[in-house]
Amino acid sequence: VRLDLARAASRNESFVRYAFRCPHKKNEKALWLTAFGKVGRLSTESNRKKGFFSTASAALSGANLQRNSRIRTSAAADRARTSFAMERDIDRICDNEKLDSTTPASISPKDVMEYRVRPSYAYPHRWMTHSEVTEEMTAPSAMVHDLRLNPGVATRRELGLLRVEVLQCLGLPGPKGNTTKPNTAVYLVCGSYAFSTDIIPSCSNPMWLSGMKRSCVVPIYHGYARLFAGVFHDDGSKGSSKDTFIGRVAIDLARLKPGCTYDIIIPLRLSTSVYSRRKNGAI
Repeated sequence: VRLDLARAASRNESFVRYAFRCPHKKNEKALWLTAFGKVGRLSTESNRKKGFFSTASAALSGANLQRNSRIRTSAAADRARTSFAMERDIDRICDNEKLDSTTPASISPKDVMEYRVRPSYAYPHRWMTHSEVTEEMTAPSAMVHDLRLNPGVATRRELGLLRVEVLQCLGLPGPKGNTTKPNTAVYLVCGSYAFSTDIIPSCSNPMWLSGMKRSCVVPIYHGYARLFAGVFHDDGSKGSSKDTFIGRVAIDLARLKPGCTYDIIIPLRLSTSVYSRRKNGAI
């Protein structure tokens, strides 16, 4: 496959098409299910709409809960390493870059535990180790949300632009103490503009990967504006209930230099005027 990708790149083609045919008297659906199971991409999620009684029975039964972590075997590690290398080659061909002929780095013996990547819309049926998640987190964002208005609608001209990326939160407390883990969502507010990231469920140290909703561009209209980043626990209910507040940070934009990139970790606080000894994590 890597050789075919290299040949396609030399012909300025952005893809390689393969045609597969099932052997005689074989079930095509069973063949796909077997293949997905071998590479660890078989979905265990149900697309059926849950009713009241099915939701209540699922909450009472521990067998219906999905596993979010598992042990990666050596054979699965080789398949995952090859799969990630092929995805990098495809991205380089789409970006008109040269292929790297070196073999990918081997996975360390410590990377035996892998975790389900959520939300699943950005990484469907994907399991990653901690090192793979960290590498994907530090990659450039695949999607940047521009909060600027249409020039025909905007009534004033901005002084500049601020680009913000939410990468990770550390040591977040649960909504009911240390017994539970929060469903983390980060809200960014600057003036009259607001942005929300994807929700990372049941994680005290959530990471937003490059394919998730985590980056935005905010217009700045005066030099003394402040950027507020609030971390909340999403309880999943729709209606009058509010999300549980975990902590927030406030950044004075007047202290930032234009044309610079800041990679910082800031502790979360409950208030700007009242000091608390309680640890609320960091962002």
